[in-house]
Amino acid sequence: QATLGPTATALGDGLRKRTPEGTPESWSVALFAEEAVRGTIAFGLAVVLRRTDRLLRDSGALPKWQIISRGPGVTAGTLVVVPSLAAVQHESYAVPTVLLAHAVGGDEEVPPGVVGVITPDAPDVLAHVAVRARGLGVLFAACLDSDALDALAALAGRTVTCTPHPA
Repeated sequence: QATLGPTATALGDGLRKRTPEGTPESWSVALFAEEAVRGTIAFGLAVVLRRTDRLLRDSGALPKWQIISRGPGVTAGTLVVVPSLAAVQHESYAVPTVLLAHAVGGDEEVPPGVVGVITPDAPDVLAHVAVRARGLGVLFAACLDSDALDALAALAGRTVTCTPHPA
């Protein structure tokens, strides 16, 4: 991001000034730098580390929570339990919503109105949905503790407040 970010921003701003539609949109300019990383060895390394991370968390050597995007720091919204993020990615939520998505593939979009996504899946930090969550300032966390997920699911329909803390 530090290396490609300024170049991507300058390129995007130049294109916006030259097109009648004002494209590309601002979010796509910020997304460019992170997407470019996928073409480097960092992406392959991230895939290997993701598998290692899961083994370490299952063994107890690491905490059962992984914060992929911190969001604004404190996130509050109505908890909605969904089978998958893909099933609701084209929905729009009228009130701030925290989704408990039982499955996340990595290529989904974060629906409008969603302020947080919690999942038992731990997509790669470079996955499209992870990049979008960071760009939108949305909390995105993976929880590998089935008891904690069950307790959270029991709060469906209620307002929940999430505050990520370093391990």
